[in-house]
Amino acid sequence: MGESGRRRESGVLPAAMSLLEGFLAGVYRKFSGRCSSWTQGSAILGALTRVRGAVLELLSGSLFWPRISRLLRGVLVPPGENWSLDTLFGAALGLAVLHSSELAVVAVALVLVLKLYYRISGRGASQVPGMMSPGSVCQVGEDGLPVPAGLFLPLFALLLFAAGAAFSSVTPAYSARNLVMWLFYAASFILGLDAARRRRSNAVILPVLSAVTVAGLYGIYQHVTGFQSYEGWLDPEFADISRITGMFPNPSFFSQTLALALPVAVALVLSGGRLRNKVILLGGIAIQGVALALTLGRAAWIGCMLSLAVIAVLYDKRLIVVGLVVLLVASSFAPEFLVKRFVSAFSTEDSSNNYRVSVWRGSLALARAYFLTGTGLGAESFVYTYPEYMVIGSPAWHSHCVYLEILIETGILGLTAFLWMLVAWAVYTWRGFVSAGLLKPGSGRSPVRNWPGSTPPLVGPDRGKWARAAVAVGAASAVLGSLAQGLVEHTLYSPRVALIFWAWAGLSAGLFLQGAGEDALSRAQAQVSAEKGAVA
Repeated sequence: MGESGRRRESGVLPAAMSLLEGFLAGVYRKFSGRCSSWTQGSAILGALTRVRGAVLELLSGSLFWPRISRLLRGVLVPPGENWSLDTLFGAALGLAVLHSSELAVVAVALVLVLKLYYRISGRGASQVPGMMSPGSVCQVGEDGLPVPAGLFLPLFALLLFAAGAAFSSVTPAYSARNLVMWLFYAASFILGLDAARRRRSNAVILPVLSAVTVAGLYGIYQHVTGFQSYEGWLDPEFADISRITGMFPNPSFFSQTLALALPVAVALVLSGGRLRNKVILLGGIAIQGVALALTLGRAAWIGCMLSLAVIAVLYDKRLIVVGLVVLLVASSFAPEFLVKRFVSAFSTEDSSNNYRVSVWRGSLALARAYFLTGTGLGAESFVYTYPEYMVIGSPAWHSHCVYLEILIETGILGLTAFLWMLVAWAVYTWRGFVSAGLLKPGSGRSPVRNWPGSTPPLVGPDRGKWARAAVAVGAASAVLGSLAQGLVEHTLYSPRVALIFWAWAGLSAGLFLQGAGEDALSRAQAQVSAEKGAVA
């Protein structure tokens, strides 16, 4: 094939994506326009607006509200920023840490409704021009398609097969409830993506980090006061040791949440900033680290170490050596039960490891039986069908592997859609790191340009680049750590953990959209300047 033929072939996929994204953006704009006409004359929305104004006026005259507001601002709002729906979204995720998934879902639903209302009605729209998706010729901005086609398609496919698994479930009522939760996971991903694209990631993560720190303090309090955990959570050799749960019903859920929060806090510390903010973050990291250790969650420990290793590679590879030295020193001074617990993760004599192997054997037999259709969405369908296939003496609530669990629940097509979604997320996240200058492009031509005004990509602790990408790096490394934990744990079992996981995935993938949008703005400004020069 000649050079021109290869060029035409390589341009087919970008052209197809461009047409598809243009179609989706057109449909979205038409839908937004239609909804905007409905909202203009809505008596209900008008009444809600008047109620909002009355509440704000009442609070402004309160003696206590200014003090409460300052306290909440210090905990929930990043320095130099104002209250926003992104802050409310972060607070909703914080409720998932401190209270329940039901309350968090209600708060996320409120954020979603308000976001749609402001977007459709045109109120509070960003003045920054929109972003350009890879291979796209149409501009997608605040009033355009909120998710690029490269992420929309796998996300839509995943929800489609999840819905199919819910309708064909052996436990339809439970699966319908789980389908609603999967819709909120998608909403969490989109809200995180939107916040990152508008450079509002800090507004989302600060309430979550604050909530996790509070939960960590409560977990340490449990340890100090002699909290007695369920004896089935540990092997007999650790019978005299308790695992803290924080505000979760299970130490595994708590450890998974801590492992999602810690890397983000560490990445923020490395991004620089005022000394006061660093000290506060380091205090939160210490509390979260101690709590993570006391959960005795071995999978979370290993996943968190993997996350920190990813951060070290992107920041400065020499930190890997520093981390190994710190780990060796810490193991010398750590309590003996922590060291024994960590080493037991690699032991074939550990009863928990043997139990997992037995569960996997039964789960694989179940997966083969429901290979195409799946048993139905949600762990309840697993519990309903698993006893027929389980190895004697290994009852379980789930398969202890997130990938195997999705295969069992949704079938091979659902697992394929899930893996497609992960690959799409990884591609956008990688391109975001390249666009931020934290990674060097490959030997081929990169489709992503550098940040406007930046130097060529460098590997290392460039403060300006790291400050722009710190949240995305922390969130992406936490997601990778969680996916690694998913090999031996069902890390999406708890909706409280899954909401944060998908929000983190959106925050990290949104870095590329942010960079592409600023790059598009830079090109547009250069074109305008060139046109003015030509006219002159």
